[in-house]
Amino acid sequence: MEASNWCPPPMTQVDWEETFAKYKGSPEYRILNPHMTLEEFKFIYCMEWAHRLWSCVVGLSFIIPTAYLIVRGHVSQPMSLKLCGISALIGSQGFIQHTCVRHSLCI
Repeated sequence: MEASNWCPPPMTQVDWEETFAKYKGSPEYRILNPHMTLEEFKFIYCMEWAHRLWSCVVGLSFIIPTAYLIVRGHVSQPMSLKLCGISALIGSQGFIQHTCVRHSLCI
């Protein structure tokens, strides 16, 4: 879906219609959603965009303080390794999510 890019949802009706027209040209629309309406598209687009934004906020709200605490020496070395491991898991989840979204666009 077009929400795989990082642009916020369109603001005008004309922009929505242009975005929906692009989506109609995709294999996902032709194979899975040929009966989707513009209103359904708007809902899904906004949900996907909000989910992506929320995922980034959650990931960064862990990774940034973790990096700060490690750099400033406020955590022990064993704890630093654990926090880096958790950060790596968060990053790998984001990478997997991104890969899945990109792959679904190439049906």
